[in-house]
Amino acid sequence: MTPETVAAVIGIGVAGGIGLVIVGCLGQVTAPPRPGEAGDPAGPAPDRRSARPSRITVGALAGVLAGALAWMVTGWPVLLPALPLAVLGLPFLLGGEREARERVDRLAAIEEWVRGLAGRLTAGATLEQALEAGAAGVPAPIRPELQRLAARLRQGQTTPVALRALADELAGFTGDQVVAQLLLAHRRRGPGVAEALGQLAEWVAEEVAALRAVEAERARPRSRVRAVTVVAFGAFAVLAMTGGYMEPYATASGQLVLAVVLCASAGALVWMRRITATPPEPRLFDAPVPQSDATAVLR
Repeated sequence: MTPETVAAVIGIGVAGGIGLVIVGCLGQVTAPPRPGEAGDPAGPAPDRRSARPSRITVGALAGVLAGALAWMVTGWPVLLPALPLAVLGLPFLLGGEREARERVDRLAAIEEWVRGLAGRLTAGATLEQALEAGAAGVPAPIRPELQRLAARLRQGQTTPVALRALADELAGFTGDQVVAQLLLAHRRRGPGVAEALGQLAEWVAEEVAALRAVEAERARPRSRVRAVTVVAFGAFAVLAMTGGYMEPYATASGQLVLAVVLCASAGALVWMRRITATPPEPRLFDAPVPQSDATAVLR
């Protein structure tokens, strides 16, 4: 058996072992409990990340196979771990638009829902009636949360506790502002509740417009970094497969230098992702309130 054949067999074995380790680790991933799972009459909240492990598994296996093939073609062992990490990490590091779009869509949906609540209260409905009716025909980004809110109210959960559960599910500053206004409306039951909700909807609309402007500015550096990264990696792949320009990297010291260069490139992408990412929203409310502790919500 020639040394090349031995190296190929070892490469395939190592690649398969890494793939099995990744699949085994991903099989143990479980989503953290979401609000509504313990003692919630509306049932558990659906896990939006249920499809992610399968995509990660496919990407990891594809990256391992690509790394093994690249190692066998070029003889560079550094590509065996580099390509799987690139396949898994680059979509996240070069992305960000989907998360920003989902955040804007949720804020716009909250604004539309608050306007609908204000209209129902103006028409003479009670707060509980408006909340239950508001679960029908609401925008898709917050429809599951509002349907669970309506289910809690119909099954006898107190309005303050049901609203606090809604705030924990919306998990954002704007959702907390809306829930705080609704808790105040539940306590006072005054004629000015509809007007206050209308003003709150106007404020949310301004937040949506401002966030869209910010994300439009953030999209420009993302596009530039994506273009530069694609060109750089494409040129690297072409040069690695053709000619003798990359021959110095075939040595042990060259592999070390290449690993340092790849790590530096990854670090630059991580830094760029951090400065263009939307920071997490602050919260008005702290930890979720237990279902039985309705009085703590009113303090």
